[in-house]
Amino acid sequence: MVTPLGRTFKVRVKRHSEGDRISSYTTPSDVEFWGGAVLSFDGLEEVPLAAGYRWEAATGDVGAPVISYREGKENVIWAVEVDAGQADAAAPLRYTPIAPPGLPKIDLAASRRDAESGTR
Repeated sequence: MVTPLGRTFKVRVKRHSEGDRISSYTTPSDVEFWGGAVLSFDGLEEVPLAAGYRWEAATGDVGAPVISYREGKENVIWAVEVDAGQADAAAPLRYTPIAPPGLPKIDLAASRRDAESGTR
């Protein structure tokens, strides 16, 4: 799908397990799709999306329809559940936030003090 701004959305249909994990065999098309890193002009990027459903592994049930954006196959940026109850109208989307991993704490001042005093 190409938007009026020139941005292209590529979609793969995938089952989303806990934590919005998806899986697939590593084929050349899989690597190309999730590998990303295609240089382009601003506004002409290709955006890879995964659409599908949430899979309840414990019960074997199909859950809510979901669309997720990720950087690569493993790194989920956001996931949105589609409200299936509104199928006959414009469906409102519910946003499910993804908790980012904790970032490391780097104390550059301590490193500079160590360098000045000659210790490591």
